[in-house]
Amino acid sequence: MNDREISHTTQTEALNHSSEFRRRLLNSLDDARAACFTGDIERDGRPIDLLVVEDDGGLSRDRETLGGRELLRTRVSAELFERDIENGFLGEYVASFLMLPYSPLIGDGYLHHHETNLKERVIREELENLHLGFPNLIVELLIDPRFFFHARMQRRMKIHPPSRRDYLDMVSRSGREQWHGFESAIERLHCRGLLEGNELVTITEKMAREMPEDRSNPVVPFREVERTVRRLAAYGIAGNMLDGLTLDEATQGLQKQVYEQLPDPKSYIFLRTEGGLVSIDDKRGIRELIAGKGSSTPESHSVKRIGGALNFVYLVEVDAGDKKERMVAKTYQNWYGLKWIPVNIWTVGAQNFDVLGERRMANEYKMNRHFASSGFRVPKILHVSVPRLTIVEEYIEGTPFSEIVRDYLSDGEESQARHIESLGRQISRIHARGITLGDSKPDNMILDSQEEIWFVDLEQAAVKGSQTWDLAEFLYYSGHYTLRWRRVKPMAESFIRGYLESGEVSVVRGISAAKYKRVFGLLTPPHIIMGISKLCSDYPEVPSPSG
Repeated sequence: MNDREISHTTQTEALNHSSEFRRRLLNSLDDARAACFTGDIERDGRPIDLLVVEDDGGLSRDRETLGGRELLRTRVSAELFERDIENGFLGEYVASFLMLPYSPLIGDGYLHHHETNLKERVIREELENLHLGFPNLIVELLIDPRFFFHARMQRRMKIHPPSRRDYLDMVSRSGREQWHGFESAIERLHCRGLLEGNELVTITEKMAREMPEDRSNPVVPFREVERTVRRLAAYGIAGNMLDGLTLDEATQGLQKQVYEQLPDPKSYIFLRTEGGLVSIDDKRGIRELIAGKGSSTPESHSVKRIGGALNFVYLVEVDAGDKKERMVAKTYQNWYGLKWIPVNIWTVGAQNFDVLGERRMANEYKMNRHFASSGFRVPKILHVSVPRLTIVEEYIEGTPFSEIVRDYLSDGEESQARHIESLGRQISRIHARGITLGDSKPDNMILDSQEEIWFVDLEQAAVKGSQTWDLAEFLYYSGHYTLRWRRVKPMAESFIRGYLESGEVSVVRGISAAKYKRVFGLLTPPHIIMGISKLCSDYPEVPSPSG
């Protein structure tokens, strides 16, 4: 007999053994509502985990040998099973059977229905965990559905040893890593308008609104701890309180390198950039990006700091063949310590600034995409490194409005007044979309050679923020460039005139509020502040076109 005949004979025997074992299992089920098993019948030496859902009863677990194989049987009432599926009542002690690939024996439809319910809950809970970590990025994340499976299983594996064996065995065997039944749950969430996308899914604004606020639900981070306690209680109820044999089975044959080969769940989550998708766990910084562009010698690139009192901002120049590529890299610091206290003291009551670097970085990414999708000019995002709190954007060639305002206050050229009026008009259009800049210093707007206006430094931008603050900051901050009110007045009038082409006069009049004047009292001369305040408070209604 040759090798091929021996192999065929072995496969036939294994198949016959598998069929006989299934028949014996079915004969042992009596009047069960549903039953399934995990494990591979064709692989000798491994116990078979059998779940039996019964109409009545409670929770129990026993062992026996059936057809020469070790059988671990868990019996549970339908009521307890469904509660465990719905909210982890038993710490997912029995629900966990449906997380890994399983083989149904009876009640296939019943099991599939509750598997979908379980995995819909898992998706929601893992998204809540993501929201806690990335509240400003949650609607921007592109998620490979495998994330939900690996994130849940690895968290459980750390605190529930019996789940390790099957998970590690499945990951280490090629061809077994699929969506693991999450397709039906994802499709259900699609139909409810909560998820979008196919191979990579994103959450909708509707689902984002259902997410718990950062501080409103302190239970979320401790959910797994509670379930661990419930799971241990379920072990005790089932009469199998972490006995030594169970722990031995859980860790039998596991190698350290297997743990090291486990996929990082974060590697399945991405952000969009101009250069393609980037993992949220991407740790590449400026030097790695330069090397990636084939520029490794000091002569072929330069990095120099160009500003940013509260962040590190660098201009990166790389020789790319016949042209020089210029990028701006911004690393976000946390505004902790005494040197950041003035930021919040000066603006208290007028504008709230986020002090956490990770939130400001996430907000800049989010608002950059929001501005771009709304038709406004912003730099393209070339790279994002969430671990390094760094965003790399294209460099915008042009003249900052700080220079345009200074030039106008110096010589009063008509062209500069026209550009300032155009800026007011553009900001009114931004406000009409329900967006605010948050940090509207003249430095953060650039006029290019085609006289198009670009908006940069959007880390404080917001949806439904303070429109009056945007105008107040621009005008009061611009006022510190000179001591001559007669120069500031026509500049302010040009800006306001442009804004009121579509903006509200009530926003302009709000600039005179004491809270805004106080913020800039240490920067701008008092008579300039009072002049701007009086100009805005008395500003007349703009006649309607029909009037």
